[in-house]
Amino acid sequence: MEMPIFPLKNVVLFPGMVLPLHIFEMRYREMIGRCLEDKIPFGVTLIDEGQEVGASARPFLVGTAARIVRSERMEDGRMNITTVGTQRFRILELHHDRSYLTATVSQFPVPNGATRRAAE
Repeated sequence: MEMPIFPLKNVVLFPGMVLPLHIFEMRYREMIGRCLEDKIPFGVTLIDEGQEVGASARPFLVGTAARIVRSERMEDGRMNITTVGTQRFRILELHHDRSYLTATVSQFPVPNGATRRAAE
């Protein structure tokens, strides 16, 4: 499964957790626009090396899929979104063919039903 990746510094998303984000960089506006249009999640990972703004950061290989539950687009194109963590994943391969990172990922199995219920 291929997924857009949003590496963040000092932010970890867990299944069932709510994460509000302010989207201002053009590449992430494009990514979130695609996620909204195609109704797909994106992956949130902690940054292993690099920064949030500027050149692509290298993410850690484990993250959580984020489902967008609310979005607000401002006149200048920036967005405020609210997401909920759904499923943990492991990055198998990173792709650098877009303005934002994408990755081939595999989902971690849910060890019990509590995580699944929290994410729904």
